[in-house]
Amino acid sequence: MSSFYNRVRHEIVSGGDAVDHKNPPAERGRVILGGGIIVALMVYLGIRNIWTLMFVIGLLVSVLLHELGHFVTARRTGMKVTQFYMGFGPRLWSTVHNGVEYGVRVLPLGAYVRIIGMNNLDACDPADEPRSYRSQSYPKRMLVITAGSLMHIAIALVLFFGVYAVAGRYAESGSVKVVGAPISRSPAQIAGIEAGVFDLQHASRLLFVIAFDGDLAGGKARRDPAADHCHDARERHRQRAVA
Repeated sequence: MSSFYNRVRHEIVSGGDAVDHKNPPAERGRVILGGGIIVALMVYLGIRNIWTLMFVIGLLVSVLLHELGHFVTARRTGMKVTQFYMGFGPRLWSTVHNGVEYGVRVLPLGAYVRIIGMNNLDACDPADEPRSYRSQSYPKRMLVITAGSLMHIAIALVLFFGVYAVAGRYAESGSVKVVGAPISRSPAQIAGIEAGVFDLQHASRLLFVIAFDGDLAGGKARRDPAADHCHDARERHRQRAVA
């Protein structure tokens, strides 16, 4: 079989590079070139649109946390994890710590955790077979395989809680914003509403228009007499709240 087929089989089907680098060689040229390309791409995205850059960074963090879910649950359930890589393709950098090879690859399109014995294509040492994925009980395998999705649920809960705890509460702004100009000859235009930000005290009076005398072209806005009463009651309630 071709070397390309073997690499695809090991790095995609089996869940990672089949070669565990116990003493990863230094590849200075590849690190500089690959790292420079990644940094240049991030700078380019930041110049073009800062929100695009933020989206890409958030996506990479999400992918990293997804794989972290698989990594932690596999280790906790007694499975042997040999690799934790960010990215695909040629290896840029890696290091070994406590029997696990951590590293970065040149294409930041995903990440992977290699657990021995993920399927029948993954040959492993007979001594490690009891710690392989395929040798574990169904609940343990189900926990590990779904841990990435569970991590996404946790991320969503944390983000929602953070947004609503910090900036998601209702509060009086003291003003009202009209995004677009009213349609010509519409009741809003005749009432005098224009695009822009208006003081809430004055804008609230305009919003109590309920009827018009005459046609829309030359009619005069008329408020319900209860409008002033409602406005005054709201002001008294706001003052009591402040006090």
